[in-house]
Amino acid sequence: MINPIDKQPDEKKEDNLGLKPEFQPEKSRESLIEDIYRKKGEELAEKESIQERERVELENIREEVARAEEAKPEIVESAKKEAGQIDHIGGKEVKLKRLLDVAEEQGLIFAVAVAQKMEDHFILDIFHDILIKEGFYKKFKK
Repeated sequence: MINPIDKQPDEKKEDNLGLKPEFQPEKSRESLIEDIYRKKGEELAEKESIQERERVELENIREEVARAEEAKPEIVESAKKEAGQIDHIGGKEVKLKRLLDVAEEQGLIFAVAVAQKMEDHFILDIFHDILIKEGFYKKFKK
């Protein structure tokens, strides 16, 4: 039989924050808190970086739409006409699916112009989110 007093403690596994529990008296509470904040800070920095890239991509798309409308005024009229047709179909989900179809058929820039001409800020915002998340906008021709 093994005497529990003589038994050496096993190495502890990492907790869900990736920190090994320390049972050393010199490891202060403040030090543990700093470790947790550092780890959380790294996660937040990565998330902010992704959000910044998404914001930049969205701004690039908006600028491309503006340049296209300046270069080809007929895009504005076509986009208004398409927006009017989409406005009269089903609910928001159907409208978003139609905008994705337009992006696939006629290009991303035209689809964003149509979404802007619909003057429905909710639809435009959701459409932008759909395009930006996971680089989905890259799948459509410009």
